[in-house]
Amino acid sequence: MSEILTASRLKAFRQCQRLHKYRYGQCRQSIGVIGVVQFGVMFHAALEAWWLGYQLSSADRFFVAEAAINAFPDVSDEDRVIARELLRGYHLRWHEEPLITLSAEERFETPLLNPETGEAHPHYVLGGKIDALVTDSRNGRQYLVEHKTTGADISDGSSYWKRLRMDGQISSYYSAFPEVAGCLYDVIRRPLQKRYKATPAHARRYTGKGALHAAQREDDEPLDEFADRLREAIGADPDGHYKRGVVVRLERELTEHAHDVWIQAYLMEQMEHAGFAPRNPDGCMQYGRLCEYFDVCTGAASIEDERLYRIRPQNPELTEVAL
Repeated sequence: MSEILTASRLKAFRQCQRLHKYRYGQCRQSIGVIGVVQFGVMFHAALEAWWLGYQLSSADRFFVAEAAINAFPDVSDEDRVIARELLRGYHLRWHEEPLITLSAEERFETPLLNPETGEAHPHYVLGGKIDALVTDSRNGRQYLVEHKTTGADISDGSSYWKRLRMDGQISSYYSAFPEVAGCLYDVIRRPLQKRYKATPAHARRYTGKGALHAAQREDDEPLDEFADRLREAIGADPDGHYKRGVVVRLERELTEHAHDVWIQAYLMEQMEHAGFAPRNPDGCMQYGRLCEYFDVCTGAASIEDERLYRIRPQNPELTEVAL
């Protein structure tokens, strides 16, 4: 039976072969990263409901998407508030776009072909799940839709958009959906605002009248006030929070991607046969977070410790909404 190479799996292999071994070979996931992943999963669930509700009235479309956020389990109240306000702004920004949803969260598999001979790989296939497939009612063209939540700068000309010229995930979509006119890259930037927290008791400072200093708090900020601040910040800068762009691929670019993936598949097989996956110290810190397997690689923890690492599906992005 063929193994599926998803964009997430290929990215993990490029980052660190030892990480790839733990995550996709031994199928272990750190319990500590679950909360980080859950926000993206929750928001993708809301977007799926929103796109599938394109025929509903504007109010009902927002309602069914918001209901997906409200029903999602195991997330903090703060993350739920952030997701609701991001969804509210997203809906206001895009609900009048004339896009007809044909499918959402559609899974695909396609042969991994040798770019020189056209021969299918005997052990691997390419696979993934698209966020949506739509038709533009103005011209009848079909587009793939790829949602991304990020904390990065998404302004025009930023490095976020430049890197998409080599993004392998988009290239793999074109392999499975060659008839589309482009990939509508739909980016949502998380707000920078954080909920104000109560000042720890040991750090509180009082005025001569017994009141806390102005920058300190007795209690956490009420959730409704936090929501109001988020709504104001998002409304003041919609372009900084929501951006779309159509990403296309030339034949030359698809050929380069095919070579990239074929070589990666070859290296994966070689390491599997050797029974060893080297560490990459340069990949230990990504997006300001330490790798979830750092303690295992440094000998401070065991990958078999069920208190720290749980068993997961090899490709969870194909069985649940992906980040």
